[in-house]
Amino acid sequence: IGIDITEADVEGTICDCGEILVAGAGFPKWPFFFIAAVPLVFISDCDDCDEPPSTNPTPTPTPLASPTPPEPVPEPATLLLFGTGLLATGAGLRRRSARAKLAAQNKTREEE
Repeated sequence: IGIDITEADVEGTICDCGEILVAGAGFPKWPFFFIAAVPLVFISDCDDCDEPPSTNPTPTPTPLASPTPPEPVPEPATLLLFGTGLLATGAGLRRRSARAKLAAQNKTREEE
């Protein structure tokens, strides 16, 4: 059984479930409603707001001898990562400029 559909007309759509509505010119805005509701989660009822604060002072601890501050430790891994990042960026820019110069030279050769 062979069916030749090379020149047949196809009518209808893939999904006959109706038109899908999107709010406001194709950009969905409903996620913003959920984001706007986030602060409401952090608002809580204060049951003891009318009561004055407790008058029990906390005792202050006696000060101990202050420890000597540790000497700063250099971080070579951070410097290594930063340096290699700069080198990679420079190499990429150099390669890009070399390709641009080569393309310009080829274009001038083709025009001559």
